[in-house]
Amino acid sequence: MFDVLRHEFKNTFNYTGRACRKEIWIFCVTVGLLTGFLGVMITMIGGAVSNMNAMTVGPVISFILMLLFLPTQLSLSARRLHDLNISGWYLVAFIVGNFIPLINVIVAIVGFIMFGCLPGTDEDNKFGPASPLY
Repeated sequence: MFDVLRHEFKNTFNYTGRACRKEIWIFCVTVGLLTGFLGVMITMIGGAVSNMNAMTVGPVISFILMLLFLPTQLSLSARRLHDLNISGWYLVAFIVGNFIPLINVIVAIVGFIMFGCLPGTDEDNKFGPASPLY
């Protein structure tokens, strides 16, 4: 697991190559659990220790952490599309589609299936060889 995370953070600004399902699942689950856990803990500790508005500080910290992980997530998503033999530029369509009401539900379902469920191509494709973590 830590090898996958180390590999992803090392390739934060690398939009070439491919990434397998294992990479995207480990990264997304780890980052989601980490930011959620830290947000809840900060909210609980902040409310118990001081008189600050703890109900807003925890979610704000979680949001800041998610923004810090965003470049890595974008790179990983583009490389995952490459694994499916699809151009990484289609990621722009996914991002724009998430801001359109009702369309965002369809985009979320298609994105989950494409990024998390569909197997990539086993052989080399136009984006390079299969991920070394395959």
